Amino acid sequence: MKKWMTKTDAVLLAVLLVLAAGFLFWNYTSSKGEALTAKVTIDGETVLELPLNDLKEPKEIPLENGMLLLAEQNRICVLEADCKDGICVKTGWLERNGDVAACLPNKTVVSVHAEKTAELDGLTY
Repeated sequence: MKKWMTKTDAVLLAVLLVLAAGFLFWNYTSSKGEALTAKVTIDGETVLELPLNDLKEPKEIPLENGMLLLAEQNRICVLEADCKDGICVKTGWLERNGDVAACLPNKTVVSVHAEKTAELDGLTY
């Protein structure tokens, strides 16, 4: 009878699991401690840039298109939107560099950017 998994397979699987766990940990902690800025654009025009690290208490931000944002220290979310599907509200908290919530019916994009961008992510020729 043929074995389902050999010792080599088990070692390879263990190495892959350790690498995956390391990558997830690095990805989770990579933007912690950086100065985050929330950027809100409506119809391609920037209407708000808010430094999230400077907030000491929660702040509700009403937008001219009827949306309501909630900003706290180091995070922001869409609380209310008058669109049908509400995907932007379901996105939840934007807490890391690159997080985005978009509301297509309202032509609104809320994104979070880190000010520290000195690291090189990739190189293309």
